[in-house]
Amino acid sequence: MNRRLPSFFVVGAAKSGTTALWQYFQQHPDIFVTTDIGSKELGYFSNQYGVTDKEHYTSYFENASEEQLIGEVCHVYLTSSESAAWIKKDVPLSKIIIILRNPVRRAYSLYNWMTMHGYENITTFRKALDREGNRVKNKSSLHAFFQNYMYFTSGQYYHQVKRYIEVFGREKVLVFTHEEFNQNQFQKLNEVYDFLGVERVTDIEKRQVNKSRRVISIRLQFYLRRKFIEYKKNTNVRIIIQKLMILNTVSKRPKSLKPELYEELKDRYQEDVRLLSDLCGIDFNGFWFGKNV
Repeated sequence: MNRRLPSFFVVGAAKSGTTALWQYFQQHPDIFVTTDIGSKELGYFSNQYGVTDKEHYTSYFENASEEQLIGEVCHVYLTSSESAAWIKKDVPLSKIIIILRNPVRRAYSLYNWMTMHGYENITTFRKALDREGNRVKNKSSLHAFFQNYMYFTSGQYYHQVKRYIEVFGREKVLVFTHEEFNQNQFQKLNEVYDFLGVERVTDIEKRQVNKSRRVISIRLQFYLRRKFIEYKKNTNVRIIIQKLMILNTVSKRPKSLKPELYEELKDRYQEDVRLLSDLCGIDFNGFWFGKNV
């Protein structure tokens, strides 16, 4: 069987709306993406994460019709330095989609997601930020994709986006903001479809994704995740652990980021945001740090 590779990639950023976009792609008849959340982030084009066998990777797309565009949504490709060149080598005519979010809010959202799912054992965002440097030396002790622990660093978008523009050319890379997408999903979605060369849609079915929950005990959740990984061959035990992890969360939004920490991180990101704005011709500072943002 001659299996096909994707022809477009949504490469990130993490916690910036890629899951919502992936769900909308499932509704479009001219687009084929995976439909199970467990196979959304396949990560074949990264040395740090995901499926390693090409045949296994392409098997996820074997049900696509000849007329459909195949896409993969995988945020690890933005921070993995090898991914852009690797995708270009295997799929030279690829189109690349990048969604970027206010880097301060994205970093805090990622930290909350990591604690809720048991990948993070540091009990405050401030401490997790302070320990980023030490974690580079202790990758083996971490439960998840390494860059997801680089809360501040992974939000320095300039070099990540520049890599894709240099490899594919500006006309093959669509960059927009999470904030734009949230403000008018219908309009932005049709801009994405124009970029991909498929039919526009006249209506969309909005879905709520990644509903916020708050973890009760961060350390307990981290311990349970470690046990979940340890018992990977015992389905019954894993089911029990999953139930315990759910019981260790509540249906509440995470606590708000402290204003003084927000301002501190905003200042640290200013130069990167300036370079990114010049690179893309987009006023990211206005989107993210202007009035009423």
